[in-house]
Amino acid sequence: MRRALPIGTAAVLILVGIWIRSRPSTPDRRPPAASDRGHDHPPSPAPPPSAPGAAGVEAPSAGERKTGGYIRLRRPDGSYEVVEETVELMSRLTSGLMAKAVARFESVRSEFRARVRRTLKDEGPAAAWGLLKPLLRSPERSNDDKAFVYEAVTLAIQLQAARDVPEPVRRGFGADVAEFLTSDAAHAWIRRAALEILAGQPPVAGAAGPNQLVIDGLPAHDPEAIWDVFLLPNRSGMGASDAVLLQDPAVVDACLRLLRAPDAPLDLRATALTALGTRPDALEKLDLLALARDPEPEVGIAAARLLARTPDRVPPKEFFALLDARDDPRWKSDVFEALAGPAFASPDMTAVLMRDLPSRPVPFAEAAQSCYRSVVLDGALQRYGVSKDRGLFDLLCASIPSWAGFQWDVEGSPVVAVAEHAARHRLKEFAAPLRASLPALASADDRQHVQEALDLLSR
Repeated sequence: MRRALPIGTAAVLILVGIWIRSRPSTPDRRPPAASDRGHDHPPSPAPPPSAPGAAGVEAPSAGERKTGGYIRLRRPDGSYEVVEETVELMSRLTSGLMAKAVARFESVRSEFRARVRRTLKDEGPAAAWGLLKPLLRSPERSNDDKAFVYEAVTLAIQLQAARDVPEPVRRGFGADVAEFLTSDAAHAWIRRAALEILAGQPPVAGAAGPNQLVIDGLPAHDPEAIWDVFLLPNRSGMGASDAVLLQDPAVVDACLRLLRAPDAPLDLRATALTALGTRPDALEKLDLLALARDPEPEVGIAAARLLARTPDRVPPKEFFALLDARDDPRWKSDVFEALAGPAFASPDMTAVLMRDLPSRPVPFAEAAQSCYRSVVLDGALQRYGVSKDRGLFDLLCASIPSWAGFQWDVEGSPVVAVAEHAARHRLKEFAAPLRASLPALASADDRQHVQEALDLLSR
């Protein structure tokens, strides 16, 4: 099923943001006339293709793809030279520098990790903790200190849950971690990273470059600029762990206190709830339905995702109330995806489907709404594959002709979604309405996809 905004990896999102930040504020990318050139940053003439560029990033070379524009590159002495912009050069100045910053961050982490492990092996857990405890704090602005602190937090959480550490020593480690989690002296983002590690979803590193500088109408880049490393929530599942790191009673209590603190910064309450979700005994102390109605949307989403483990415990009436509790389509997407299953048995679901299934294309500005409608269609198709409900089949078939006449540029055609789902699950009963829709499909690509699905169904 194609969604309105497919969720890519964190790296892709970062690159998009970097590219946007790297574009100039003016569309004029020609080299400036002599009369337009300022005296503070006198540019040199554009060098020939083989000339070396500023330190750190080579200037364009023969064979690179020119864009027709020009940029300035900062020299080591602080002056700037004008060079032709190429696709490859911009890649070196954006994704290349981002990758360099992240690689340095990971290298510092790796070296510190090796040092702690050597100390643990040679001198024992108490000595290793002596390296970690001073770093359970807010990091300084430098990327290296961020790497030291993040790795220390990671290793501390692992060590406080290690089975081969003597119990009295391990309890002391747990007390230190609990104090760190609830300390207002530690910045919220590093505490959130700790909670994500406890939840088995360690964050991933990204980097952002400096704001775009424009000199005399041309974007100016510093190949030696230091990019700021930051941590992103891990939405891809890469690096996720099934190990239960939330074991120490003091750490569990710290998570409960954060969850119950209405003034906790950022989304610490939601992240604490997600971490508590790794402990069934801790969840038994919580009213997840009440938390799903929490005024803070992120807490509600975290509760809904935990409720999804046992969706049969969520009555349809509660599902419909949660679905309509907020107008935000992102909220509706999460609630529907997590909890809609049992509610399909309710007659009230028909009205929701008629209201929230795709009806006509929406502009890109309403992409979140489009994504929600795609989630509803996906849920309806999944439900039909299990139940073969005749009413649901009739509703989907009745929608196909109205969908066929539109050009679906944002979310992809619902007709194609139905066709591909039917082909994948051998639902041949959809062949006739899909074949009837072929002449009316507005897009040649859509017709091709539907025809390919029909070919599979006919085999």
